[in-house]
Amino acid sequence: MFVVQSVFSCIPCDCPKSQIYDVKYKSIALTAYDTSGLQDKVMEDTINKNAFGITVAVNFELERIAKLLDINGNFGFNAAMACDCVGNEYNYSDPIDRIEIFVTDSKTSQTREITDHFAIYGDANGGLISLKQYFNNRHVLYEKFQLRLVTFDLIPSAATFTVNTYLESGKKLSKQTGQINFF
Repeated sequence: MFVVQSVFSCIPCDCPKSQIYDVKYKSIALTAYDTSGLQDKVMEDTINKNAFGITVAVNFELERIAKLLDINGNFGFNAAMACDCVGNEYNYSDPIDRIEIFVTDSKTSQTREITDHFAIYGDANGGLISLKQYFNNRHVLYEKFQLRLVTFDLIPSAATFTVNTYLESGKKLSKQTGQINFF
């Protein structure tokens, strides 16, 4: 048994070199979606207010910071037992702090903040919570958020939505949808 373990301990790990990256958020992209079916789909034409949502995808670049430990070599007897590859590490030096949403009435050009009209899936049971709750309690960082309209008052029949994503540094990433028509 010792001879077999010794032979396997001489086989080097085949782990790729790991890196540390800083995630740099650059812009956002918006997609209006329809939740009326069994699966959410990209919105076409008009939609009912109670089936409307917006997906916010945050575009980013990875900036290499440093190289982590390169595990490629013979470490003796324990190498066969301890050959765990170390993956890349991602540093969020300026993470997403909050999202704000505004609606502009296409007929009157009046704009209102309606962030509280949207919710996101994020509680322990998979239920909807407010965006404020989500960002106050988040433990995992994501680059894509699927927001759902849950309060329908003050939403005009034809409107555009502006989403502002703020980073902790105060930097704002903003994007506007095309006109959304509700029935």
